[in-house]
Order: sequence, then structure tokens, then C-alpha cells
Amino acid sequence: MNITELETRLNDQERITREQGRLVSAQQDLTHQQEQQIAILETRIKERATIEDNYIFSKIITGTTSASAGTETTHTHTLNREPSFVFITSQSNGVVYLTSKSKDDIKVKGSASSLNFTTYLLV
Repeated sequence: MNITELETRLNDQERITREQGRLVSAQQDLTHQQEQQIAILETRIKERATIEDNYIFSKIITGTTSASAGTETTHTHTLNREPSFVFITSQSNGVVYLTSKSKDDIKVKGSASSLNFTTYLLV
């Protein structure tokens, strides 16, 4: 291997390292934004839950997707009303997404198997 090839490889490695740094920074920014959104939702949920005595306006539920990626799972929320807002955060390396909602439950799928998640529901 000659000097030119070594310089090219070194330049490629430096470019890859810079790109990895940008990706890590972008992931940290996204995580920070999600944390801020979760804090806002938790505050709103607490506020709405105290509007009327003995009536639940919101709920936080946790769950795990199916052991088979892409398979729908049902999670009961007991709101007795269809949520108007559903925010799902995956606690694992994968995406959890809503497939349907009703007055009794939500249904989700995951991009990978057995993903842990937290769901914030507002009525």
C-alpha cells in the first residue's frame, strides 16, 4: 500500500468519525427534545386528572410489544373514552407505533421484538 492510499484511507476514517460525531449529537438533541415533551405531557396529565373528582381524563401506561416484530398487541387503558392524543416512547432500540385506539384499549406494533414502551394518553 502506498502513501496516497494510506492518506485516502485516513481521510475516509476522519470523515466517518466526524459523521459519527454528528449522529451522536443529533441523537442527544432528539433525546433532549423527547424528555422535554414527556415533562410537558406529564404536567398536563396531572393537571387534567384533577379537573373533576373521580374521573380520569388521562393515563400513562407501559407495555411490551409482541415477541414477533410487526405483530399487533393490545394494551388496555380503562379510560372508557377514546383518547384524543396518544404519545408513545420506546424504551428499547426500535420504533413502537400506534395501529388503532378505542374507548377501552390501544393497539401497537413494534419494529423489533419485545420492545418496552411508555404511552401517554389524553382524552
